[in-house]
Amino acid sequence: WIMGSSLAVPFFTEIKLMMLWMFFAVPLTLLGGYWSTKHFVLDAGSVAVRVSERPVPNQAIYNWLVVTMPLCGLFPFLSIFTYYYFLMCSLWMGYGFDHPKSLLVNSAFMLINVAVGTVLATFMQFRNQNHRWWWKSFLNGGSVGIYMFIYAMQFKQSSMDSTSASSSFLYIGTMFILCTMMFLVCGFVGFCSAFVFTVVLYDKLGIVGSEEEEFAVSGYAMIEEPLHLHEETAPLPSSQVAPTVAPPVPAAASMPTGPQTAFL
Repeated sequence: WIMGSSLAVPFFTEIKLMMLWMFFAVPLTLLGGYWSTKHFVLDAGSVAVRVSERPVPNQAIYNWLVVTMPLCGLFPFLSIFTYYYFLMCSLWMGYGFDHPKSLLVNSAFMLINVAVGTVLATFMQFRNQNHRWWWKSFLNGGSVGIYMFIYAMQFKQSSMDSTSASSSFLYIGTMFILCTMMFLVCGFVGFCSAFVFTVVLYDKLGIVGSEEEEFAVSGYAMIEEPLHLHEETAPLPSSQVAPTVAPPVPAAASMPTGPQTAFL
C-alpha cells in the first residue's frame, strides 16, 4: 500500500479472507478431525498388539532421523530440480509457462520417489527392530519441502536483484507457505505409503498372531515373547492327592443262543 503497488491486496479484502479462515476453515477442520476419530477406524489387518511396548534397541547410524531425512528428500528433489528452476522463473521473473502436462508428470514422478524412499527407510527400521515409524515416515517424506525452501533462498540470491525489505518479505513469506504445503503433501504421501507397506508386510506373510511361532507384535514390531505363558506349578504333597478309583466294569451282556437272522 505504501509503495502504491497495483498487486497489493486491499486491506478489507485481507480482513474478509482472515474471517473466512477463522470462522469457516478452522471450525470445519476441527469438526472433521473429531468426526473421523469417532466414526472412522483403520483396519490394520490380523495384527496382534501387546499392551506393553517393546524398548527400541540402539540404532545404526543410517537409521538416525538426521540421516534418513536428507536422503529421503534428496532424490525426489533431484528428480524435479530442473523443472523447479523453470517454475520459479515463471513465478517470480515473468517468464511464460505453458506446460501443465509436464508439471503433472514431474509431480507424479516426485511423489513416487517420495513413496519409494519412505518405504525403504521404514523397512530398514524394521530390520533394526524399531517400530516407531509413524512420525519418522512423515518427516522423511516431507523433507522434500525443506530442499525446495533452501533452493528458493538460493534462487533469490542468484537470480533476483530486488533489495527492498518489502519485496524480500513478500518473497520469503510466499515461498515459506508454498514449501510448507509441499512438506505436508509429501509427508502425507510418505506416511500413507509406509502404512500400506507395514500392513501388507505383516498381514500377507502370515506371521502375526501365530501360536506356533510364539511371538507377538507391539506396534508392528516383532517381539520374541510367547503369547501364552505357562507357569510351572509345584507338585502337591501325597496327603492331598486324591486316591485313584477305577471305574466299575459293566456286566457282560447276555448273548443270544438261538439262530440269528441277518438283515442286509
